[in-house]
Amino acid sequence: MKHVDQLERGSPGHELQGAVSDLMYQLRIPDLPPSRPSSLHMRLGRALACVDGDQREAREALDRALGTSGLSPFAEAALGGDVAIGPSRLGHYAQADRLLREAAEAMARWSPLFRAQFLGRQTQTAVRADKPALAVHHMHSLTRALPFVSSPLVDTRVTEILTATAKWDRIPDVRTAREHLRSMLPAESSSA
Repeated sequence: MKHVDQLERGSPGHELQGAVSDLMYQLRIPDLPPSRPSSLHMRLGRALACVDGDQREAREALDRALGTSGLSPFAEAALGGDVAIGPSRLGHYAQADRLLREAAEAMARWSPLFRAQFLGRQTQTAVRADKPALAVHHMHSLTRALPFVSSPLVDTRVTEILTATAKWDRIPDVRTAREHLRSMLPAESSSA
């Protein structure tokens, strides 16, 4: 079976339903360490957020993931940032933004890479919410984080952000934020 994260990116419904069934089966395995059920609930909630009609079940799974105890502060912050994808897909942009902000702030202590990833997701959430001013704020934060990271995955996310925000290029603040963000990309990536 395909990895759940790959399935979330636009697979046919039957494959997504198969992933959901597999995750539900894994959650019935007894005596899992605390990090495993939290990860499974997070993945289940994100997968259900992609299935029409499963919004309530998605929210419940995401809430169970967030309610997990016994995680290290790092794992808790990473989980919050990963859970945030679900509310964003469900259109709960304020909750997604809050979870990503908290995750990015916590990750500043441990991982510049994770911090940049969460700041990028936060920007993408603002774009999905159709909030150019908030996207500008997040783009500036992401721009300040990029000198500390060298990652093709982050570069891809930045390119996606530049593409998604091109629709707002007539807004001076957006244009400036996009120019600053673009300037942080490696030369071979900066044609976005």
